[in-house]
Amino acid sequence: KLSLDRSSEGAASEARAVIETYIHNFSGDLYGKTVRVSFIERLRGEMRFSDTEELTRQIAQDTKAALEIYERYRKEADR
Repeated sequence: KLSLDRSSEGAASEARAVIETYIHNFSGDLYGKTVRVSFIERLRGEMRFSDTEELTRQIAQDTKAALEIYERYRKEADR
């Protein structure tokens, strides 16, 4: 799962894309490391949540959908 945000900190010439990525079943520290991320398919647009329970439910749905997309991608790539 990946979230892309256009950061507007500083001058306009310094605007940059910020990517926040969730790596399923990974435990470790990747800060300062180079990580390659591939976009396979968009899950959904940006949403706002009324509370943490709603956010938690959406994260579970997004995780399930992302894993299904990844498995379908892997099967197609193996052909």
